[in-house]
Amino acid sequence: MKKARILSICNVVGSMLSRESDGNLYIRSGPEIGVASTKAFTCQLTVLLLLALYLAQERKKLPQEQAAAILNELAKTPRHLEQILSQSSSYEAIAKAMYKHSNSLYIDAGFITRSLWKER
Repeated sequence: MKKARILSICNVVGSMLSRESDGNLYIRSGPEIGVASTKAFTCQLTVLLLLALYLAQERKKLPQEQAAAILNELAKTPRHLEQILSQSSSYEAIAKAMYKHSNSLYIDAGFITRSLWKER
C-alpha cells in the first residue's frame, strides 16, 4: 500500500497538523485573534501561490517572465491593502447598518454585492 506524503502550511510550530506532516511550510503570521483569521488565511494563500510558482518553474511549465509578472503583482498587495483600508468611513457606515443583524448572506455578481439581513 502506498502512503501519500503530507506537506502542511501552518501558522504554529508544533501544531497537530505539523506533527502529522512529512514537511511543513510555516507562515508565522502571528497569533490568531478570531476563529476565522483573515491574516493567516491571506498568508496561506500567498504561500500556496509561491509554492505553485516554484513547482511550475522547477517543472518548466511557466515562463520566467510570467512568474516575474505574478511576483510583481503580489508585491503590490500592501499598497492595495493600504488603499482599501484608507476608506474606513465607508466601513463604519456599513457596520452601523449591519450591527443589529444576527447573520448576513452576501451574493456577489461582479462588483455588485447585495446583503440579505435577518434582524436579531
